[in-house]
Amino acid sequence: MFDAKKFHFTTGKGSCIVKNNKVLEFYLLSEEEVSEVEKIVPLLFELPSSTEIGYVETEKFKFGIIKFQDYFVVFPAKTENIAEIMRIRSVMQNGG
Repeated sequence: MFDAKKFHFTTGKGSCIVKNNKVLEFYLLSEEEVSEVEKIVPLLFELPSSTEIGYVETEKFKFGIIKFQDYFVVFPAKTENIAEIMRIRSVMQNGG
């Protein structure tokens, strides 16, 4: 499993690692961002199992979502640019 710190060093982005309906760890996210991620966690586990990437926008933040096995990496996104989220996923799949 990737950790949030490794994700940052690979992509330059802060992130949360989400598994079993809870945030396991986070790195370089504000408390407000983590709080927003905690609000969308239930949604992540209701997605079809075939879902691999996604984008969620709350009132205050935009997040990219990447699923790896049984956990999600959630990170701030500037836009709903799925190509950018796919690029980040590719980097992480290739060993980050």
